[in-house]
Order: sequence, then structure tokens, then C-alpha cells
Amino acid sequence: MNKTIISLLTALLCTMVNARQIPASLVGNWIETQSNEWRYGFFEKFAVYRCGFWEYASVQQKGKTTRIVLQKDGQTISLDLAQKNDSMLTIRNGKSGKQDFVLMRKRYPDYRTADNTPFPAPTFRQDSATVIGYYRNFDRLPELPPGIPDWFKRRYFNPVFKISVPDFLSGKQPDYQAPIDSLGRFSLTFPIVNSQEVYADWGRLTRQLVFSPNDTLFIFADITELVPAGSIDYWNDFYLRDKQILLMGDNARPNNELIRYKSTYSSFNAYETSGIPDMEFLKLCTEDYETRKNSLENYISTHPNVSGKFRFYKRNWETYQLARNLLQYRFRLPASQMRRFSEEYTDYVEKNIPRYNPEVYTLVREYESFISDYIDYYSGAKSVDLNTVMFLEETGLNTPENIRLFDEYDRVIHEYTAEKDTARQKELLAAYKELIDQAHRITFNPLIEEAREAYIRRTLTDMDYHKADSLLQEPVLSELWTAHLYLKDFEQHRMPLQDRDVQVMKTRVTSPFLLDKLLTVNDHYAELNKRIIQHEESLKNTDHLANETDADTIFGKLIEPYRGKVIFADFWGTWCGPCINDIKTYSHLFEEKFRGKDVIFMYLANRSSEHAWRKFIRQQQLTGPQIVHYRLPDQQQVLLERKLNVRSFPTQFVIDQTGDVTGYHPVDFDETVRELERILNLGE
Repeated sequence: MNKTIISLLTALLCTMVNARQIPASLVGNWIETQSNEWRYGFFEKFAVYRCGFWEYASVQQKGKTTRIVLQKDGQTISLDLAQKNDSMLTIRNGKSGKQDFVLMRKRYPDYRTADNTPFPAPTFRQDSATVIGYYRNFDRLPELPPGIPDWFKRRYFNPVFKISVPDFLSGKQPDYQAPIDSLGRFSLTFPIVNSQEVYADWGRLTRQLVFSPNDTLFIFADITELVPAGSIDYWNDFYLRDKQILLMGDNARPNNELIRYKSTYSSFNAYETSGIPDMEFLKLCTEDYETRKNSLENYISTHPNVSGKFRFYKRNWETYQLARNLLQYRFRLPASQMRRFSEEYTDYVEKNIPRYNPEVYTLVREYESFISDYIDYYSGAKSVDLNTVMFLEETGLNTPENIRLFDEYDRVIHEYTAEKDTARQKELLAAYKELIDQAHRITFNPLIEEAREAYIRRTLTDMDYHKADSLLQEPVLSELWTAHLYLKDFEQHRMPLQDRDVQVMKTRVTSPFLLDKLLTVNDHYAELNKRIIQHEESLKNTDHLANETDADTIFGKLIEPYRGKVIFADFWGTWCGPCINDIKTYSHLFEEKFRGKDVIFMYLANRSSEHAWRKFIRQQQLTGPQIVHYRLPDQQQVLLERKLNVRSFPTQFVIDQTGDVTGYHPVDFDETVRELERILNLGE
């Protein structure tokens, strides 16, 4: 009797040891056949259900039936599975009735019923969405085929999942990311405004997905199926090839439909077409659009149950792809057209591209690009009349001496400009050198510079606002665009508004969400403006180079103090948007990575006033023991840039320990780090 009990206990113990092993025949994703929704995923170490990861509390198998108990966050669910064959089974969840399921293969099945549910009405306030996912086989990443570029390899093996979210208000596309664990799982919550498209893990998953506020969406993909077959041909190899990518949760249906739909391939590339007359480009562009639109409509007619959200999004996506291409072409027009379209061309845009539909404003990324180009095209050139005298009173520098000085200065400049004899012009400059120098010192007084900057900023903002207000007749869009203009203004000037300008902004933007966003940014720049410059010694005096006329001498004197160290030299300007973006993105990362090592980060500012230069360095706290800043006189800066063949901004160089330039390096953090480490190691 005792032996029998011991044997039973031993058998039970053995059963419990293996009680969490899922049968191999159940591994995979299972689609419920009535709705064609993905409901369950059973894998070796966990299950996927209701957009979450569940542990196996127990697995009991008897013949072709299996009872699985799942646990998650204190919840328990019992499933009874009866397998009909390798690809079909029934599942009873608790006391609910049985449902039939089919194993997911390479292409998601059509949904069986129509769904015309629209996207939620836009509220234009800050919301969020969540993506949870599983890259199957991430713990067994395969080797990539020969010939795959390094940039693709880095993205493919990157242990981070990234979502890029187009932002209508800022005009940017910020990235949000989350780590991928050793099993390939990740979870990320990110901000959105209304329903909008996002770019999911570009370079690996490479999918446009659509989220609405408060959505939770689960993504599954097998990482081995995302490997290109020997080349980076996204259309034929990656995009058109069927792969098991499927979604569960809120808005899963339109996203599964988007993944299933394969749009018509087109050899037309708007960015490769340049220099032809606008009507010829219009013909090419609209022919391509009609082909793609007809392909979409044929797909919709042959798949009548495709959701209303899919139809709405894809139709608008195609429309605003066309719109963006049409208005962007002004930058590639032949010289004879001087960046102006013919009347027939603009008539087509006016009649065929809708401008007013709040549901689209934030849904499709290219809509923002189209509206931006539309307003810019009709705004024309902007100019601001400046006279230093107008700022003297505002800054309290309107002394009788200064007034007389600038009256005399204006007379000299007028005489100089009217003089046709260049020799006489040189005589005038020499005769009035002291007066001119004194006027310039006042002109570039920090108080005058700040007043001038505020005036220019206010005047240009007013021009942009009134032009946009006259072009955009729909109130919601007009207010959105006004907020967009102010955010661009903050980004450009990196300063808070003056009190009177804040009051004007409040009359133009009344939406609580938009106004709060603008005031928050304004307060941010007010705080930045209060900072003091740490490590003032990072800002180098260049007076000793003012009379140098030899580029080699200038270069030698700049790098001489740092012989034996590796120098990362960055040619930038306070007026240069891409320069500012690179510095904000990478400068502190570089400093942290090479802190305490023999690396110097040298920033050489092009055509930047001392006021703007110091302001930016102060705001970014871009100083330290390994950081040096130079603001050379214009003539010496030009000589140095010619020597190093600097033709665009930003331009970066790495200079080795002996003073040799190793080459131009557009900022890619990982590649630049490897180059700096390589040169450091060579010098050891």
C-alpha cells in the first residue's frame, strides 16, 4: 500500500516537473475562424493573449486534448484545447463556448464581416498609445547574407525597438524606444495627438501603423523572416514577400489589413525627376498617382469587407503623397521657371487636393508637409527694415552722443554707397575708421542685439501669422498652424517671448492644449536663458589670429595646444538648423563616451555673433575640460574653411595626434565613436 502511494506521488511529481511544457503541435499563432481575429499565441516559454505575456501555470495533455492554465498579474485563465489536425483546433476559454481556430501562416486572412467604424473624432489634445510586441527567434538571430551594408546590420541586431511619431505641431518626427529583452519582448508607451500613423522599427520591421488615443496594440513578427535575401531591395524582397507579421488589440484590424495590402510597384520617383517643365512633371506624377489609386480601388472592390479605417487612411495617404510631391517640385524646377509654377499647375493643386479635413490633419504625415509647402509658396519673400537708431531708445542707449554718432554714420555709409570710384571708397573707409568702429561696437552691444533679435522675430512671426490666416480658412487648421509657427519660432531663436508678445500669442491661440504647450516651451527657454556658462575657459579668445592671412598658420595655431590628442572638429553656425540638431543630439553623448580620454571636441562657429554664440553655448551647457569653442573673425574663418574644403554646414573632421585630418565625418554616433577609438588605439 505504501509502495503504491509512493509510486503515485513519484508519478505525480514527474508530471508536475514537466507540467509547463507546451506541446510542439500547439506552438504558433491562432486565428479565430468566425471573426478572423488573432486571439492566442502559444510559445515555448509564454503565451500571448489580450495583448500581454502569460505564464504557463500548468499544461496537462491527454491524447489530442490539452488543458492550459495561464497566469498574469494575479489573473488565472483555464483553456481547453482540442486539436483536429496540425493547423486546426478548438478552444474553450473557461465556461465560454468552444471556438474554432486556424494556425496563422504567411498572410493574414481576410476579415469575414464588414466594419465601417470610423476613427475617433479628433480632439487635438495630448494622448498616448502603447505598443507591446514579440520578435520571435530574437534570441537566435541568424547570420545576414554577404553584401548586406553595415547600417542595415546595426539596425537588424539593435536590441532596441523604436517608434517614430510624426508631430504636426513641431514638424518633426521624434523617436521613442524601448529595450528588447533576451526573448525578443518589448513594451513602449508613446505620445500621440488624435489618430495618426507611426513608423515602427524602421530598417527591421519597417511598417507604417495607425494608432488612436489610448490604443494598446500587440505586434508579432518572426525575426528570421525579416532578413533580406542577399540585398536591400525593400520592394521585391522585403516588402512584397509574405511574412508572418500580425497584430492584436485596438485597431488591430486596419493594421493587419495595411500589412496584407501590397500596393502597386512604381518606377516613378519624384525625387529623381529634376529640371523638366512643371506640366511635364505634373503629367508623370498624376499618372503614377492614378495607377496607385486604381490599384487601391481594385483591391477594395475585390475585398469588400476591408475596413472603413483602412479605406479612409489609404486613400488619404495616396492623396497627400501626391500633394507633397507636387509642391516640393518647385525646388527642382528648371531655372527658366524661377521656382514658380504655371497657373495651370497651381489650378490642378487647388482643385484636386483637399485642404480642410480635421480627421486628416494629424493622421497622415505628408499632410503637414503639403500645408507647409502650400503656405511657403504663396507667402513670397520676407524682408525686415532695420536701423540701429530705432533700438537706441528701447535699450536706453539713446544719448545725444550716440544719436549724433549714428546720424554721422548714416551719412558716411550713404556717401560710400553712392561713390562709384573704389579708390575713393577706400579713402572714405580709412578716414572714418574710428567712427565706423565705434558704431559697430554699439550695433553689436548685447542689449542692441537682443532688441534687434526680438524685433526681427516679432515682425517675421506677424508676417507668417497673417499670411497663414489669410490662406487657411478653416479655424481648427488655422489655430494648429499658428501653434506650429510659434513652436518653429522657439526652435529657431531658443529664447522666451517678451511679455507683450506672449499676450499677442494668447489672442491667436485659444485652445487650452495648444496654449499650454506653447507656454511650457516659453518657460523652458526662460529657464535656459538664466543659466550661467560653466567652464568659461572653453570659450577661446581669437584676437591673436585676427591679422593672420595664411590658412596653414591659422590651422596650426588652433591645433597646437592639443598635439598628442585626437580632435573632433565641428564647423557649425548658430543660424544653421541641422548644426543645432546635431549638437543637441550628439555633443553630450560624445563628451560622456570619451570623458577623461585624449579627445578634444573643437567647435568652430561660422558667421555667428558673439551674443548668439554665447547664448547657445550657455543654453546647451556645451563646455567642459575637453570642449573648446572658437569664433574666428570672418576672414580667418573663410581661410580655414577653404583649406579644409568646408562647403556645407555642419561639417565634421577627425584630426589625429600628429595634426593630420583623417577625413570628413557626417555625424553618425556609432561610426564616429569607432573612428575616434581606432585613432586613439593607433596612438597608444
